[in-house]
Amino acid sequence: MTGTTALPAGMEYAHCPVCGAEGEFVRWQRDLQLGAPGEFGQRCCNSCELFFLSPRPEVTDMWRHYPKDYEPYQNELSQPLPFGLSAIRAHARRRRKVLRFVKGGRILDVGCGNGAFLESLGGRDWQRYAMDLEQHCQFTEPVPFFAGRFDCDRPPLENLDAVTLWHVFEHLYDPRQALRHANAILRPGGLLFLAIPATRSLDRHVFGPGWVGWDVPRHLATYSDKAMTTLFREADLKLEAVMPDACNGAMIALSLEFALRSRQFETAVGRSLIAHALLTPWAELLSLVGWASARIYVARK
Repeated sequence: MTGTTALPAGMEYAHCPVCGAEGEFVRWQRDLQLGAPGEFGQRCCNSCELFFLSPRPEVTDMWRHYPKDYEPYQNELSQPLPFGLSAIRAHARRRRKVLRFVKGGRILDVGCGNGAFLESLGGRDWQRYAMDLEQHCQFTEPVPFFAGRFDCDRPPLENLDAVTLWHVFEHLYDPRQALRHANAILRPGGLLFLAIPATRSLDRHVFGPGWVGWDVPRHLATYSDKAMTTLFREADLKLEAVMPDACNGAMIALSLEFALRSRQFETAVGRSLIAHALLTPWAELLSLVGWASARIYVARK
């Protein structure tokens, strides 16, 4: 039971981030991406249909799990070829999805990483702002940067046309506060674009503990449509659309690699350009039938 056993320093018990339930224990999981020591508890809230970590790292200790060589911080050109190509394509597809709803204006990218998404927008039609735990981005033109956690630190902005969180929300300790901050800095009618791993994905069922969407311990929760609908409503944000994210063979290849690692088989299949190429049509088919690895929620203030 949660809270009945003493934990190592830097660890804490947690409850469902939406309803506060203790949830049911699913499995112990380890860091299959970076290989950090220790095990972390995966729990399921049947009421909210989501998964969350408990025990998990305390917020003051989480920095250990984001080393300087963390992949999202690296420039695409310095990454292994499959990941660089995958990231460039993902930025382009997300840009097109944003442009379907808003053609330009003031935009904040939360968890901007290396800054490539904002760079892909260009500076002509957009006034761009960036936020992350610390600065790893470089831009061809000056872009104001704010350091902090979006669920703790509200950037000093207002009347934004758009806020984007590309696979950031699942890293946050306080999802409600993050959405309140988004509401506060958007203009009336402004849009929030939020991408997260999809609990409905076929990958989750096929790869089990190896699914890349878990990314333990950095992903603190994996949210369902039901949970997101509740959180948007509480934050006074109107859900406009739900779309598949820019999914390709990279996520499936990594899931295969992590699934093999969870069974003590060391492999680099996730870094194979051939694997990415072969799996990309499958990933796109899953997107078409609603079983994509990740989803984008578009909400309006």
